[in-house]
Amino acid sequence: MGRLMVFLGVMLLLLMPTEGSAQVRDTLRGYANYAGVRIPYTIIAKLDSLPPHERVPMILFLHGAGERGNDNKLQLTVALPELVKSLDKLEMRNYVLIAPQCPIDKKWVDTDWTLPSHTMADKINPPLAAVMQLLEKMQLLFGAHVDSSRVYVTGISMGGFGTWDLLQRYPQRFAAAMPICGGGDTAQVAQLKAVPIWAFHGKKDKLVKLNRTTDMVAALTRVGGDVRDSLYEDLGHLCWNQSYQNLEAVKWLIAQRRK
Repeated sequence: MGRLMVFLGVMLLLLMPTEGSAQVRDTLRGYANYAGVRIPYTIIAKLDSLPPHERVPMILFLHGAGERGNDNKLQLTVALPELVKSLDKLEMRNYVLIAPQCPIDKKWVDTDWTLPSHTMADKINPPLAAVMQLLEKMQLLFGAHVDSSRVYVTGISMGGFGTWDLLQRYPQRFAAAMPICGGGDTAQVAQLKAVPIWAFHGKKDKLVKLNRTTDMVAALTRVGGDVRDSLYEDLGHLCWNQSYQNLEAVKWLIAQRRK
């Protein structure tokens, strides 16, 4: 582990620009073992003439069930390209984006996605524990280049469940979130009421029930949470492209700061 982290540290330093350097959008791919689970991941770093003391936001993206595997590629092909395009349209000059990949036989959250509700497990599921450890390591490696008050999480479908789960377990770690077609435990919303959340769901979703989003929003509203939702009348489960193409929503996300 020590040698791996030293190697990653050297690679990340190569990605970091010096003052006045040209735009850099580079990727760092790796495989790391955390919590007994082997997690492939890709880091996308966009750093444009970054002054020495400027800090950049970090975005954690959790993919859906169809992108599971160990090729370290599939998780980059669905929804994520639309998020990156919107960041470009918003002229987001500097950010670090983390895209881990869940093993094919695992889930971010060990629950049945088709049920109308679930109870959050006492312990975080190992793949999601691996993600949190990876997030912590990347924050340490980027050091002063990352703004710890601007760490965001977003995810689609299975990743939407993962987003809600991370928020409920670690509300103090994230400045804001965009869960899409996911769900959490409505009994565990009080601790995350201070986290700004914009949730998305298609009303014709036949895979993840619409109430998974609306119940979470309603529960958060009851406790005074900072929450909103966007529900698509004519879309089903596959509504993430439209969600990430929503420039207002993406702009809202990256404008939030953890208090």
